Amino acid sequence: MVFPAALIVVGLMSGCSAFGADPSASGSAKPASPLDPYYAALYPKPDDAAQKASDAAVQDAVAVCMKEQGFDYKPDLNSTTTLVMDPEMEWGSEEFAKTNGYGITTDISGLTGAPSGEYVDPNQQYIDSLSPTEQTAYNDALWGAPLVDPDASGDDASAEVGDASNYDWHDAGCMGAAQHEHGLFSDPADDPEYASLTEEMGALYEKAHSSPAVQAEEEEWSSCLASAGYPGFEHKDDPLSHFSDRMGELQKTGDGLQAGQPSDLDPAALAALQEEEIATAVADFDCARDTGYAETLQREQTRIEQEFVDENKDRLDALVARLGAQ
Repeated sequence: MVFPAALIVVGLMSGCSAFGADPSASGSAKPASPLDPYYAALYPKPDDAAQKASDAAVQDAVAVCMKEQGFDYKPDLNSTTTLVMDPEMEWGSEEFAKTNGYGITTDISGLTGAPSGEYVDPNQQYIDSLSPTEQTAYNDALWGAPLVDPDASGDDASAEVGDASNYDWHDAGCMGAAQHEHGLFSDPADDPEYASLTEEMGALYEKAHSSPAVQAEEEEWSSCLASAGYPGFEHKDDPLSHFSDRMGELQKTGDGLQAGQPSDLDPAALAALQEEEIATAVADFDCARDTGYAETLQREQTRIEQEFVDENKDRLDALVARLGAQ
């Protein structure tokens, strides 16, 4: 079964990278960014009551859609997971690294707000009553049929359905249609009215990382990490990509790349990967601090963002005013 929380988490992680939050680059408290007020307007902190109401509406819509497809479906609020973190634990802090690494392999074991105890699907009894052929049709109706790459063959033919970059709600069955209907994966930055400005905002992350001062420190960081026993990471984002890929491999099943629940994975392999991720993240944090990379990146990021704010104040204020009126 595809676990929808994975898409949410991957999306959040991708957003952090795109908008300049660099895991393990900051200290115990991240200084305020000049762009914080504008990103807060774009992505306001979700209200718990509103989130629960949205989750219920999505599940009700799924039930209606599945009935239209000829299947029974009981709304499953236990499967809806949103990111819940200790408010005292800054993403990218030393404490976060020691506890969660980069929050990739460790996420499914407690970082998200998954319900405690064994997950019980209220539809499992109904699913078990179906024939194997009917179960396949049920899953295809609920989640969408596995995507196939027309240029691939054999084991490579199935698309990586767990990869958020490939996600298209049109291909995600009743769940995708319901989530789209209720704006679960909607992004204000996709609005043509904001597209140019938000693209420019997102580009500041790469601009800061590619500045000569940061690149010089990045070479020192890479050497430090190699000396600590973690070679092969040339760029600061490489460990994040590395463990994302490793987690994807661990989740791979015969149906393609799927986001599994903890019980679906090899516990020994998961525990080993989690231990490796945490150890790498701690060494990453130490090297970023000790080489001066973190401080240099923060300084360059702040400088570049402040210049952008100064040059685009009218456009940014208009963005906030429009979002506030919606």
